[in-house]
Amino acid sequence: MGDSMSFEESLKFGESIYSQFLKYRDIQFIVCPASLGDTVNIGAFISTYKKIHGISRVILVLKSHQVPLGGFFPAVDEVFEVTDLELNCLRIYISINKLEKSNNVLYGYFKMKPGDLWGIIQPKYMCFVDEYKSQILDIPMNSTIDRPDMKKFESDKSDMFKDAVLLLPWCSGLWECSDVFWNRIISFYKDLGVKDIYTNVGNSGDRTLEGTKMLQLSIPELFAYSNQFKKIIGIRSGIFDVLALRNDVELNVITPNLGKMDISGTCEIDTSRHPLYFGLKNLNPDAMVREYTCYDGCEDIIAREINR
Repeated sequence: MGDSMSFEESLKFGESIYSQFLKYRDIQFIVCPASLGDTVNIGAFISTYKKIHGISRVILVLKSHQVPLGGFFPAVDEVFEVTDLELNCLRIYISINKLEKSNNVLYGYFKMKPGDLWGIIQPKYMCFVDEYKSQILDIPMNSTIDRPDMKKFESDKSDMFKDAVLLLPWCSGLWECSDVFWNRIISFYKDLGVKDIYTNVGNSGDRTLEGTKMLQLSIPELFAYSNQFKKIIGIRSGIFDVLALRNDVELNVITPNLGKMDISGTCEIDTSRHPLYFGLKNLNPDAMVREYTCYDGCEDIIAREINR
């Protein structure tokens, strides 16, 4: 199957994938079409989802690079791997036929807009995790996360990254900080005598920041080794939702100054003051999270604050 398909071909191909799920009516399939963070917001609440809806078995439908996430959630029974193309065809078929919550298949994102098929969030709460609980999973607001089995992620190289600093500067979403910002952060820690500063390069478009060492860790590896680093500093992205499933790792999360984000609905989200809506503690109140907003010229201030 080629990478380019007509609308009719995509619709037909999506139907063929969807039809496979209908053969197993005793299994609930949840299609996860969005980012790592969005998938975490589903997987972390599957035990409650099963209990509330009387479901015994759940399979997450995941893009190939997200398949390792299946092992993080104890209540997820299995994953069904699809390519980006297959997922897009599923998205089209489900949207056109209004099958977001039909049969034994749940579309794990928000109402889709005809035409571009991107999810549209109509905010009801001041918390992104609660939007998932209410609009997608239909579970109580006080539902708690399912903790991963930490024994599966214990590292046998306990001193591998001792006293090292890990930078996570890349995000596939809307924002990133300038090289000036990261250069100042890097210089700050070099002046403190930190010898090992790593840039985690997880995607093909990522690059290693000047003055740092390249690190290519898979999602499970990053999760397993994260408690070894002296500091973890990065842009608010989906990987931090994964790391926030741990209670023993300090996460220093940078939200660039985006100004005011106007989102149609019942609330406004202002990330220039505090990233409450996307706050990681909304997912896991016990996570060790420190959040900062990046303004031009504040690099040294943030670096000193992070190092306190």
